Amino acid sequence: MIGVTIGLGLALLVYLSALDITWLRVCLIPAFVGGGLFLNRILVLGPLGTAIGLPAAMAMIVPDISPIPGILDRFLIWLWWSIVLGLGINLGVQLLLNPGNALDMLVQALRTRLQAVEASIECRLATANGAARAGAAPAVSALALSGVASQLALLKMVQLRSASLRPYRLELHALIMCVDRLVTAAAALEAVGPVALRAPVRGRLQRVAQACAQVRHAIEHHHGPPTGVARSPERLGHGTAAGRGGTAPAPPGPRCLRES
Repeated sequence: MIGVTIGLGLALLVYLSALDITWLRVCLIPAFVGGGLFLNRILVLGPLGTAIGLPAAMAMIVPDISPIPGILDRFLIWLWWSIVLGLGINLGVQLLLNPGNALDMLVQALRTRLQAVEASIECRLATANGAARAGAAPAVSALALSGVASQLALLKMVQLRSASLRPYRLELHALIMCVDRLVTAAAALEAVGPVALRAPVRGRLQRVAQACAQVRHAIEHHHGPPTGVARSPERLGHGTAAGRGGTAPAPPGPRCLRES
């Protein structure tokens, strides 16, 4: 709504000052489009540039289609009202159907993935020890295939709504990517099938599961994990999940969530 208001406001300013100058309106069409594309690259909310540039560029063509000066300004006001009304209704419906906070949804997604990795490792250890699986957990293979696109979209929404978390954008992005690496490594470990685990490999897997539980607890309560949980890959194991029995290093602690 803000972008459409700015774009149509610029078009109305051109109507009031340079409506009869055809060559200027023609030159403003690529200027508005290029300015919108430039704003898409520099703003956190990328579509805002398109919402500004596209309506302003399209409005430059209207005087050539319907060259009646009396209705041009009213046409822009009608167009603005129809767009704002539609977006307002859509926003209201979205808030009613999905009232959850973007930060809570992001925390829930990370918690689910860490819990799946922890359950996958515990299942592998139980299988190696000849015990049955204790309970059901989210399928780590399905989580690995889902990727991180939805979490990165939630991260953008968190940055827009929580100004205190904007300085920690890189840390949150690294946390999301590291958790995704853990999920991918756990899925690869599951694909290997039941194998005998030596004592050093079993110990590394146990430490990874404990680190996942600690980071998950820290994410749920919005504070940092204990010191040294994932300080180096050597503590949690190294190498590929399928070959050497290790997995990816645990994600960094979410210290930035203290500010939320």
